[in-house]
Amino acid sequence: GIVTALGEELPAIPLFYDLTVLSRHLNVSCPSNAAFSSALLNAGYSYSHSHTCPTAFKTDAPPQALWDIMRAWTKLHPVKKPKEGSPAAALLAQENKLLPDVDFTVRAELKKDSKAPKPTPKYMPNPQPEWGPMQRAAGFSTQGAASLSSKRARNQGKHAERNKRRKKEGGAE
Repeated sequence: GIVTALGEELPAIPLFYDLTVLSRHLNVSCPSNAAFSSALLNAGYSYSHSHTCPTAFKTDAPPQALWDIMRAWTKLHPVKKPKEGSPAAALLAQENKLLPDVDFTVRAELKKDSKAPKPTPKYMPNPQPEWGPMQRAAGFSTQGAASLSSKRARNQGKHAERNKRRKKEGGAE
């Protein structure tokens, strides 16, 4: 589980990047983890997943190399021209300096083999279907059905006096 994921991370790299956030800055579709990690590994940098989320990764590559890879991905998967003055326009206007030729060829060790045994999940699965933050059920108490019936008995005829008074006042007009 999580211990396995922590053990596979690069120990010397304290911070991580999120692939979806990098893609969002350029308004481009997100590359697959295998394609992006292969581009980093083919360029000679180390790469590992982070335990925080499936699209998070750690690398020793400088940020300029990451943006070079994302610019190359944008050339392969074109997007609408970004607005002038936007961060996407500024990033796409630059030329690739560290990695002029990015190789997205997926490495053999990163390809998923359908016959391989399922590895230990790195991210905790939900304990049951539709688990998570939901609206609290209304009308039920935590003490069970006994308290619900006593509440009904307490509230029986609660507004009867008020309703009689209103009828009386309404009939006098």
